[in-house]
Amino acid sequence: MQELFWKIYGAESESELTKIISENKLFQDRNNWKPYGGIEGNFGTFEAQQNNAIPALVEKITNSIDATLIKECRINNIDPKSKSAPKTMSEAVQKFYNVPNGEISELGPTKRRELAENIQIIATGGPKSPCITVYDFGEGQKPSEFHSTFLSLHRGNKANISFVQGKYNMGSTGAVVFCGEKKYQLIASKRNRRLETADDAEFGFTIVRRHPLDSHDAENNVTTTWYEYFCPNNSIASFQIDEIELGLLNRKFDFGTIVKLYSYQLPTGSRGDISTDLFRDLNQYLYHLPIPITVYEKREHYKVQNVNKVVVGNRTRI
Repeated sequence: MQELFWKIYGAESESELTKIISENKLFQDRNNWKPYGGIEGNFGTFEAQQNNAIPALVEKITNSIDATLIKECRINNIDPKSKSAPKTMSEAVQKFYNVPNGEISELGPTKRRELAENIQIIATGGPKSPCITVYDFGEGQKPSEFHSTFLSLHRGNKANISFVQGKYNMGSTGAVVFCGEKKYQLIASKRNRRLETADDAEFGFTIVRRHPLDSHDAENNVTTTWYEYFCPNNSIASFQIDEIELGLLNRKFDFGTIVKLYSYQLPTGSRGDISTDLFRDLNQYLYHLPIPITVYEKREHYKVQNVNKVVVGNRTRI
């Protein structure tokens, strides 16, 4: 499975990933794909989430912020749903990251950058429809838990956690509809080794896509598609790692989560260098950001490559 992951992760466009899928027998077996959320009638849930690629991407970032705060809460031996857990996001940031008053405006640039590298937005691939990868140094998930976390719908996994934002278990679906024509998204994760029984947890991965209707569907009078994920032999594909090089800024991946959005359809005015265009958009949409994040431009089409900037939200910038 490790070789297969590297092929998938190395693809830098929808067309490249389509070629990989078409050439591998594992992907051709219908039994190796399961409906997202266990519901074939999930098309409306995905398509009704967002009508703009930027706020859809912001929902991914919100999930990453939640994951990092939940990780810190669990590491401190606090049940995130208990009365002893922080009541607000600002309280959580102050408690877990020593941010004065829970306001990153009170941090210096060195501390901001240090925190920002825990959540990275990375652009690779082509100039018009780049691949956007969202990485977080959060709690991560074991392969056996993908079904009930990343790939679930309407479960309310975080409904009773006061200090997070993503409570409705649908935000992860909004960005998928902006992934090219075939709606490819890679999700990969490893559980933090300091949490629960995660010491032997493997690195798991799956692909989400819009189901391509085929002759089998036609024979059964199926005319409406749905979203599905790769699940060979009813299990999330996985392999053992200590740490791996995924092209992150100033670190290797050892645990956490990455989500790669293939051929992401950013608005016309946001397709340029993400250290300027997307940087501007995220500061606007994430106006009061609880912890800083990094945007990292790696596309070779720009004169200055590997530029990264810290996003703090326009409230802090003002």
